Amino acid sequence: MSQQNVTAIRALYEAFNRGDFETMKRGFNTDFERFEPENSLYAEGNPYRGFEGSRDGVYAPRMRDFENWRTELQQIHDAGDFIITTGRYKARCKATGRDLSTQFCHILHLEAAARSTGCRATPTRSTKPRWPGASSASSILGWNSR
Repeated sequence: MSQQNVTAIRALYEAFNRGDFETMKRGFNTDFERFEPENSLYAEGNPYRGFEGSRDGVYAPRMRDFENWRTELQQIHDAGDFIITTGRYKARCKATGRDLSTQFCHILHLEAAARSTGCRATPTRSTKPRWPGASSASSILGWNSR
């Protein structure tokens, strides 16, 4: 994986953390699809098509429901035409004041023509694995019985 691709992917995560949706929009393919995990609060609209679909169906609701939402990128893995990123979502639920800290794994597809010119990424999946004791957004919001 080129350093240019790593830099471009990191820049997309940093743009998200700043709320800079214009920079994010320029970094993604216009026809990408985003899939929220089935246990996500925002899975009902799957798949989200294009940047506007993700912005309106996932990013904006997160900003509405949580304060200080951060995507903390921990690792970037080269998988040929794909980049796999791992990290943690961190935020505080506005309704309950509870903190959220949950793992994520994103799989991004890099366009062949863009790899050498700026790395336009296509998010193909967004997953937040669940395991016993893990906090999910629904438990942070107080929407389950645990």
